[in-house]
Order: sequence, then structure tokens, then C-alpha cells
Amino acid sequence: MSFDELVESFSESFLVTKEPNDTNRCHPLYNQFKNNSKTKDSLQEDRRKEFFENQKKNRNQIVMKFRALLEEVEMELSDDKCHENMDTSSDNISKECRKRRYYVNKYKNQLMLSEWLVQIPQDFAIDWYLVLCPVGKRCLVISSRGQTKSYSRTGYVMATFPSLLPGGNRRTTRGSNQNCLLDCIFSETESVYYVLDVISWNGSHFGDCDTEFRFFWLNSRLESECSQVKQKSQLNNYPFVVLRHCGCNEQEIVSTLQAPKQFAAEVDGLLFYHKRCHYTPGVTPLVNWLKPHMLSDVLKININ
Repeated sequence: MSFDELVESFSESFLVTKEPNDTNRCHPLYNQFKNNSKTKDSLQEDRRKEFFENQKKNRNQIVMKFRALLEEVEMELSDDKCHENMDTSSDNISKECRKRRYYVNKYKNQLMLSEWLVQIPQDFAIDWYLVLCPVGKRCLVISSRGQTKSYSRTGYVMATFPSLLPGGNRRTTRGSNQNCLLDCIFSETESVYYVLDVISWNGSHFGDCDTEFRFFWLNSRLESECSQVKQKSQLNNYPFVVLRHCGCNEQEIVSTLQAPKQFAAEVDGLLFYHKRCHYTPGVTPLVNWLKPHMLSDVLKININ
């Protein structure tokens, strides 16, 4: 293991936060030391309502944030091209490049993260989606100026490769306006990027769009117009496969779990998205998470 990979491993090992229902800690239902006092901060349904109000106020701020991130990507790639023509034998230049690339974490905390599903929403069967997730590494995938890069949750560069995403390959990129930001899970056992969500695509930003629209757009675009990204090739080093979503009534959940899986890897867990949730970086009560063995205790659904 390299030094950078070791740092990344330690960083992700200490991702425990003070957020309510933090998925890096034990689920409150199984925590024998839990605090039973029902404060406003611990009531998940109250915080969902609060998040809905805040996302209306912050929608422009979120869009501007991702636009700024894409601009920084453009600047970084331009700097990389300039450095290709420089003498990089100096240890000082080498150290500075590594420092800029790995420890200036502008790519940190850009993903929308979940919390444990503790309180079942009143509109669960109507206004929520379920996405079955494979075991893998959560990452932010950015394609621009002929390169595709994947970043871990802590901002570490996982890989740089060509892809057929917009702006992701030097042979196919035709302009600086071609770019893409995707929320993915990388399956190391399959060498596949499973796409959870879309943040930006060719200058169109989806941070202020609800989940229902983002999922519809993502499936229609990658499935019909960009089907080549699903296959590995010289121009597309890793396949990109959109994870299917379904409704959250009991029948749909049971049929999804009993149907053949979309991936060969083991099931890591279940993500639940509210249909009206905007893409908001950080932990949100509008995206919830459960492990498969928790279904019977939390949702009262028994599945073998």
C-alpha cells in the first residue's frame, strides 16, 4: 500500500461525525447505550421538514457551488498540461504537486450522504425510492477536458482514466463545455462504476432538481443516448452502469430484493431517496440507509 493510499484509509476510518443517526456509528435501534430522550435534533421526521424548507432557500447556492467546482477542475487540468512541458525532476516541484493533488481537498464532502433510517416516513410508500447498492467505494466522478477522475469522499484521487462520459476522453472531447459530475459506487471486484446520481452534465446542473427528475433524466440519457459507457473499451476504461430504483411500498421492496441482482458483487445495503430531495452535499435526512439484516427490525419486512 502506497503512502497516499494509507492516508486515505486512515481518513475514511475516522469519518465519525456528530450528525444524528450517523451511519459510521451503530444504528440507534441496536445501540444499547442510546439516549431515549426525544429531542428535536433526534426526531428524524422533524429534521426532514426542516431540510425541505432549507433546500428551497439554498438551491442557488448549491448550483453555484458545483459550478465553481467544475471551474476549479478546468483550472487544475490546464495547470497539469502546463506542467507536462516543465522540468519536474526537482523534489520541491514533485512534493508541491502531490500536496496540491491529494491534500488540498476541494473535492472533499461534495457527495450527498445518507443517515440511518430510524423513523419510517409517513409518505414512505408514495414519495420515496429504493436503490439496492453493491459493496464498493463511494466516489465522485468528474470528466472534463479529455480526462476522467474519480475522487473518494475525503477528496483523494482514486483513478484517472479515459471514458466516454462528456469531456472524459481526449479523442472524443470537442470543447471545454463538455463535462460531467456523477455520484458513483466503484465495485473493485467487478471494476465497474455503478451510478447512483447525476450532479452535472454538459453544463446542465441538477443540484436544484428533485430526485424524481434526476433519476428519470439519468436513466434516459445513459441508457438510450450514451449506451457505449456501459461497455469497457479502449475509449472507455470502466463501464458505467446506472443502478435501478423502485418504489417503497412493501410489495416493491420484496420483489426488488427477490429479483436477480443488477451486479455480481454482494449487496452492501439499501438507499432510500425522497422524491423531492435536491442534491445537497453532506448528510441529509432525506436520504436514508439500511443494511439488509435490518429490514425485519426497522421496516418489519421479513426476507430470506
